[in-house]
Amino acid sequence: GFGRIGQRVGELARAFNQMSGRLNQVFVMQKNFSHNAAHEFRTPLAVLKTRIGLFRKKRDFRPEAVQDFLQIMEGEVDRLSAMVSSLLELTNLEQMERGERLSPEQLIQGAADELALPAAERQISVLVEVPPCTLTGNERLLHRAVFNLLENAVKYSPTGGSVHVAGRQADGVFRMEVTDQGPGIPVELRRQIFEPFFRVDKSRSREKGGVGLGLSLVWEIAHLHGGDVRVRESCESGTAIELTLPASEEERGMP
Repeated sequence: GFGRIGQRVGELARAFNQMSGRLNQVFVMQKNFSHNAAHEFRTPLAVLKTRIGLFRKKRDFRPEAVQDFLQIMEGEVDRLSAMVSSLLELTNLEQMERGERLSPEQLIQGAADELALPAAERQISVLVEVPPCTLTGNERLLHRAVFNLLENAVKYSPTGGSVHVAGRQADGVFRMEVTDQGPGIPVELRRQIFEPFFRVDKSRSREKGGVGLGLSLVWEIAHLHGGDVRVRESCESGTAIELTLPASEEERGMP
């Protein structure tokens, strides 16, 4: 009857509105990506252009001057190359096999060991507490996700601070929480930090290195494995970021 037709029309209208909302969100994210990417690429290109102009104008060909010029050129080219490599990595994730059985404890401890030197240089302690359990996925990608989260925490923690990594498995889900003592992330930006090239404090982030793609890689890798990553809580004294991944079938008690 007319009532059922009206109900169907209402359902179609709601579905259309939801689809329109999702499309709008995609367009906004694409616009943000293009804007942030342009800024990130423009900075090293501007440095290259300025330095080349100065070198041409001064015509200072002393060995030490040439060496300084080449060192700056190489640094900026390396930065551009790193951005291109990370972007290519983002586009090729789905082609990676994800059937390896892995130990989260080994993944996390391995990443912590790799960061031991930069952490020690700033007297930052990294505490890892992860019980034995099993994940299924791509070891290289999951290592990269874990490493990026830990590296970010170490990078933004103050000298003499600490980073705490806690893992637990329950109800078929593995949760890893990385807590730092950094400056915190405003509520309205806690989703945007996982977008490519987004930086909360652009000048401060560039001073600390990186190309602005670390957390976006974590987001892509997590979702590729059926998981998620989010800012669980954040304040002026630190931030806790939670990575969730499906535990392997064995961990769920399945044969």
